[in-house]
Parts: sequence; C-alpha cells; structure tokens
Amino acid sequence: MNEHVRRVAAIVKADVLIRFRRVSTLVVFLVLNLLAYVSVPDPATGDALMVVEESRRALYNSAAIGMATALLADIFIGLVGFYVVSNAIARDISSRCGFVIASTTMRASEYLIAKCLGNLVFLATFTAGFMCSAMAMLVVRSEAALEPWVFLRQYLLLVPPAIVFAAVLAILFESIPFLSGRAGDVVFFFV
Repeated sequence: MNEHVRRVAAIVKADVLIRFRRVSTLVVFLVLNLLAYVSVPDPATGDALMVVEESRRALYNSAAIGMATALLADIFIGLVGFYVVSNAIARDISSRCGFVIASTTMRASEYLIAKCLGNLVFLATFTAGFMCSAMAMLVVRSEAALEPWVFLRQYLLLVPPAIVFAAVLAILFESIPFLSGRAGDVVFFFV
C-alpha cells in the first residue's frame, strides 16, 4: 500500500474512533433514530405521511418511507451535519494530537483529505443508522413488506450530496482563519 494512503487511512481511522467514543455521539445518534420514528405518524392515529385531496394517503411501503426519511436525512445533514463534524482540526490542536501529526512526514494536503474523509465516514455511518431505524419503523408499522434495496437506492440517490457538502464545508471553514470558530458557524447558518 502506498505510504500516502496509509497515513491518510490512519488519520481517518483515528478520527472516526475518537468521535464514536464520545457520549455526545451516542446522544445525537439516539435522537436521530428517534426522529425517524416520530417524523412518520402512525396511521392508526388518523394522521399520515402524505395526504392527497384530504382523503387519500400514501401506503407505508419501502418506497414512500424510504423517500420521506431520505429527504428528512438530507434536511438534517444540511442543517446539523456541519455542526456535528466541525471542529475536527481544532480538536486535534486542543488534544495536542495535531502537534504529533505535524512532526511527521504527512503533508498538509494529506491531513486535510484525511479529516474530510473522516467527516464523510462519520456522517455516512449516522445516515446508515438512520436508514436502519426507518426500516425498523416500517416493520413495526407493517403496512407493506420491507424492501431494503428500495431504501438503499433512495438513500444513495438523495443523501450523498448533502454528506459531501457538509463534510467539505466543515473542513474548508476550519482551514480559513476568519471562518474558523463561531464566525464560520454563523456564516454557515445564514448562508
């Protein structure tokens, strides 16, 4: 394996493992999975996910639930994903890992690519968990058979652009001095 790839893979692995060891990650993951269940109303209550002409509703099948939850994941990643993965570089500086990395032969471009890939893996993992939670919710509500490939196709079609956008912007904002910190958070929120 190429030396550059090994260095990038080591940073990605460390970044993802550090994030998954935090309690805040578990809390966000549980809230996100609860959101999948709460966002799609139970048909027994009389409410529905999609209503047409006030009397017809969409059948809760893999296509309808997959599309609705993939769009919800898109919105969540677009609004909150940036804040979930931001401060990756600042965390390395505060933990002094950045000083260790800086003393190695790793290039700045390798480091930035690795941090961006770490963000992508982290957000993709959250999205996969959200998709699994939505599939479980479909099984619990059981109006139609579960079709996992339909879910996967819809998520792969809709969610990757939002994941890439949030991951890249988080690293970009941290790399530009006047956008790092709270100023960048405010700019991202309003733009």
